Amino acid sequence: MTDGTRFRDARLAWTVGGALLAASAVVGPALGPAAMLVPGVRFLGALCFAAATLILALGLRGAGSVTDRRPLGTIALVGLGVWPLVVIVVGAVLPPAMPVAALQAWGYADSIIRLALAVLAVTGIARAGAVAHPWNRAPAWVLAAVAGVRVLEFAVFATRPAATSPVILLLPPLETLVSTGGIVFLGVLAIVLAHRRARPGSVVVFASSDEDVS
Repeated sequence: MTDGTRFRDARLAWTVGGALLAASAVVGPALGPAAMLVPGVRFLGALCFAAATLILALGLRGAGSVTDRRPLGTIALVGLGVWPLVVIVVGAVLPPAMPVAALQAWGYADSIIRLALAVLAVTGIARAGAVAHPWNRAPAWVLAAVAGVRVLEFAVFATRPAATSPVILLLPPLETLVSTGGIVFLGVLAIVLAHRRARPGSVVVFASSDEDVS
């Protein structure tokens, strides 16, 4: 495979992966209230997210992996994409009359697994060097922003009664805005970097430890 073919494959992987990533965040909000009436919208969003992470993690024909196909980061990124589908399937088969304690335990486990996979994935992307600096750290920026909102939410709940704190009403929309906006940002960034033309002396957009396709 020639360098030109590898570059085109990498560019296509980032373009398609970025588009699917952005779509996964907006497919529900784009439909507005009608999303609640359309069966499978939540699954469709999760499916787009899973497909995006799979393409970005593995690339196309060996080119375009944002983790340089390093095992830990690649597995974590694929797992991060597939996990929401697992959650939807588990939620569909759980009995409706489950004890509150069991539901809370499942919720905590879900959050811990998502966080662990996200940390491993963003670390893998940052260390692989397949994405140009400083954009290889963009996923970590998004994760930090989402985590910051979560910490703020926990702090408000812990220090002020929910019924008397107007901040409580602002936190869920803020969390949705940050997480949705962050995913859209990463998707658009992948598309922009994919179509960034390599020039002599320019920053490498696609690179790996054993090939340079810029």
